[in-house]
Formats: sequence, structure tokens, C-alpha cells
Amino acid sequence: MSRPVLIISPDKKLNRILSKIVEFGGPYHKAVFLEHYPTFAQLGGFLADHPDAHAGVVGFEEPRSAARTIEILRVLQPDILAFGAHREPAPRLAAAALKAGAVDFLAPPWNPDALLGRLAGEEFPSPGDAPAVGALISFLPAQGGDGASTTALHVAHRLAEATLKADDPLGGVLFSDFDFHGSATAFRLRLNPPRTLLDALHATVDLDRSWPTFVTPWGPLSILAAPAQDPPEVSETKYLPTLLSSAKRRYRFTVVDLPPALYSACRDAAMLSERVFVVCCPDRISLHLAERRILDLLQLGLAPEQIKIVINRSNSETLLRPDQVPSIAGVEVAASLANDYGHVNEAYLSGQLVSPNSPYRTGADKLADKVFASL
Repeated sequence: MSRPVLIISPDKKLNRILSKIVEFGGPYHKAVFLEHYPTFAQLGGFLADHPDAHAGVVGFEEPRSAARTIEILRVLQPDILAFGAHREPAPRLAAAALKAGAVDFLAPPWNPDALLGRLAGEEFPSPGDAPAVGALISFLPAQGGDGASTTALHVAHRLAEATLKADDPLGGVLFSDFDFHGSATAFRLRLNPPRTLLDALHATVDLDRSWPTFVTPWGPLSILAAPAQDPPEVSETKYLPTLLSSAKRRYRFTVVDLPPALYSACRDAAMLSERVFVVCCPDRISLHLAERRILDLLQLGLAPEQIKIVINRSNSETLLRPDQVPSIAGVEVAASLANDYGHVNEAYLSGQLVSPNSPYRTGADKLADKVFASL
């Protein structure tokens, strides 16, 4: 049975070179081509069509898109051997490929025997032995006003405190606001960030080492605010997986605050997340919309165990009690947070967290403790 080598490159000359090298290995090797840099979903479909692929080669004709492709490839299929490649020796491109997660960079001189050995993984440890990275957690509201942003902020803050106490080598928690059209995080916290998520997307420097220049400190948290006026263009949001992969290498936890609508950029964040919390209220409309959000996430390929429900304002006068909602679409309720309008509103007005004496704060802290213990 042949073992496919995936070749992802818009450079047809490079593709012909790599094809001949793979064919040199005989009938047990075959090259499968994708002649453009794919989106997250497209690459997922390509991998699904070739589940027995053991290696993937990404051409570095367009370095930034190529690095992003390697990072997504390693997320979607961690055990695959990922390589960068170019028709000319290029140390700068080789460094970019290795930084993105490639095990090696293929370039002239072309030695078929040696290259086939490298593609077979004879010289490399399993990709599964790569250094540990942090966890990505997303909060998705069933509808605007259900309190997902408030919950995400409090969970992130508690995780940051726990990470400091644990003296984690990755260090810290990043809170990133992905609501490009209705962001209020900076306003709520009385921040005037000099740089935003849009600046990080435009970064041409080593992002792993440059995070302090893009984030705004707020207590133990690092805040990556959404742009106040001009949201990213669609062409810019394709680099969000690269940004999030870098964040996972730098921070123990990255907490993403998503808008109610799963825009294309938000879908990438959700698919990269170890856990997505759908925040809703215990009324029929919110629960109905929560079910729709969950079905959207399942359709994106998330497993039911990756998705959790948080019921906010659980003691308000509603038609349903939290204990009447054991699951939605097969997804369990992870937490039920008390309705504490007074303390929450006071926190908004002061630009601070909700009081530690609040039952809402107690519930949010308990949820964060569960996350810290499980991830």
C-alpha cells in the first residue's frame, strides 16, 4: 500500500522536483498535490481525503502563508512529519519553517535517497515529542448580552492567578478580544491600548518574542484588545491561526472572547480551541440559540466533549431552572452562575472585576479552577 506525501505549494517547478523524488521511492510512495495555500477548513478536508499520509511538504514561495499552513497542519494532524521546502537554499526561510513546527527544510542539493529517508522520518523523533504548549479556551455567547465576555474575563483572571502560583514555565494568561465589530473590553477596563490585535496580525517580527509589545498589562493578565474602529480585512484574518499558535507557545492559557456570530475568523479560533464554553441564560430563546451555536461547533468538527455550557444568571426569574437543562445537543452544563446584577453593574462602572463576595464571582472562580485542573 502506498503512503502519500502531501505537497502543498503554488510553485509548480518545486512540485515537479518533489514529485520526481517521491516517485524515486517506488510504488510504496506517492505524491498528492494541493497547489495553493489552503484555509483551515480546506486543509482539514485535504487531510480527511488522505488519512494515511505520513508527511507533508509545504513550499515557501510565500513565507507567511507557508508558515501558517505548517502550523495548521500540525494542529490538525500532530503526528504528521511537516517539512518546509524551496527551490533555492534559504536559511531565513528554513528558520521560519522550523519555527512554525516543521521538522526540516528541503532545498538543493537534491539527493533522492537522503530526502526519501527524511520524508520517511528516519532522522527525526516523533512530532508528538514536541515541547508542550499552552491551552486555548474560547467563550461564545448564545446571543449578545448573555454575559460571555464578563465570564471569559473573570475565568481568565483566575487562571492567571493560578498560573502565577504554580510558577508555570510558559507563564501567564492572554485574554484576546475577537469581537471586531462590538468590542468593549478596553472600554470596560478603562484601557487605552497603544497596539491591538490588528497590529499583531500585521507583525513581521518574531511574534513569539514580541508579545509584550502588543499586549496591555491588566493585573496578572495580558490583554490583546480588538481594534477600536477598523476591523481586520478578511485577507488579514487568515493569519489568526498563526497568531493563536504563537500565543499558545508563549502563554499557559489563551482565553478568546468570541462574538455571537461565528465569522470565518471566529471559526478558526473555535477549531483551534481545546475547550469552547457556550454561555447562555436559562430562558427558552437563549437556550434555543445556544443549541444552534453548539450545532455550528459540532459541524466545524469539534467533539462534544470539547464543548461545555455555562448557564449565566441562573437564579433569575426564568421559565427554566438549570437543573432542568442537563444537556443541550449532547453537551453538558459545566457551570451555573448566579444572577448578581448589583455587583456586576458596580464592576462595570468601576472598571474592575466583580467583588470576591459576589456569588457570581464565586461561581466563575470555581469554573476557572476546573479548567486549570483539566487543561
